[in-house]
Amino acid sequence: MIINNSNLNSINDSADFWYYQIGVNVISADTKNKKTYENWLPWQDKPISEKEHELPKKNGEYNKGIAIITGPIWRGPYKGKYLVAIDLDNKKAIEEFCRDGLEELKQKTLVEQTSNPEKMHIYFIVEREIPNKASDKCNTEILKKINANKIPVLEVKSNGKGIMFCANSPHQKDGNYRIIGTLKPEVFPASMIEERITLVCKKYNIPYGFCNNGNNINYNFNIGPSIEELFTPGTKILEGHNRHLGILRVMDSLLVKNMKFLTLDEIKGHAQQRNLDLCVPPFDDRDMQRQWKQGFELC
Repeated sequence: MIINNSNLNSINDSADFWYYQIGVNVISADTKNKKTYENWLPWQDKPISEKEHELPKKNGEYNKGIAIITGPIWRGPYKGKYLVAIDLDNKKAIEEFCRDGLEELKQKTLVEQTSNPEKMHIYFIVEREIPNKASDKCNTEILKKINANKIPVLEVKSNGKGIMFCANSPHQKDGNYRIIGTLKPEVFPASMIEERITLVCKKYNIPYGFCNNGNNINYNFNIGPSIEELFTPGTKILEGHNRHLGILRVMDSLLVKNMKFLTLDEIKGHAQQRNLDLCVPPFDDRDMQRQWKQGFELC
């Protein structure tokens, strides 16, 4: 199925583009409220069949938006490669990552934006996975620098553990996500993308890359603050920087450590208090209930 700029006009067109042309898994979502309608974890490491993709289209399940699972590409012209997503979440991140090459990038790879010019998604197709960068740990001083646009805010998703809300889905307040350049991305060397991210992070002393354990080198997936830091006063996770993962890890820790000593309602109360202290802004009661259900199922 070939899709081009002239017919990528509906949410179903977009779902087909990501599924058939790029080759990643697509799931239904309520993108205005930043949530998915299904548990996408089973699709981290296996492909969604064509039948399972087409049925939600017919049922209108993509109407409120879609999410794609980054990482392995399962079908189409890029099969066997990886889709890396770079979420540039402020003006400084766009300036530092793109430098003066944004127009060139728009002609060579997928660039996605809403009506907000200070935020952007850039996708790269590469031959292998690269290190992720997910949640940011923020204290008051870092938050001041972010708000003053003095340090870049970016997120990297390179494996099946991440999702992106994407075109043509609605954003919470900035219109719809749109691809603003080519729909036929080139394949880039993974080392080139990794180096570009590393240069930005090194400049601002942001942790990123591999971690060495003796003679073994493992990916540092940068899932954010450690468990200890998640429970330390002053640690903050901003909206758009995987608060969901942070609060899930909090719930998991509380459940594992306290199941024999506290009631579930008491544990849930501790999780809610940590939500209020950790997340900026905190999750509302409905979202916390969804998170609690998922955390309890995974425990």
